[in-house]
Amino acid sequence: MGKNLYASLLLFVQKHGFSKIILDTPSQATRSHNFYKKAGFKQVTKKDLTVQYDYPDRNSLLFELDLSSKQLHN
Repeated sequence: MGKNLYASLLLFVQKHGFSKIILDTPSQATRSHNFYKKAGFKQVTKKDLTVQYDYPDRNSLLFELDLSSKQLHN
């Protein structure tokens, strides 16, 4: 199910011309983190973001996928 949802996300961002995907995920969701990393996401810090994002959960981890310089995985 997760792979199908991810494939749908990739189709959506391609269709709408997005340049980045930023994910905010709970720090204890390690299975999700592994999935994101295999899909090409890089873990970033809040100061690394190129957009302002005031996330409420201070224990969350941020992941970013730069779509402009990378071929999408699915």
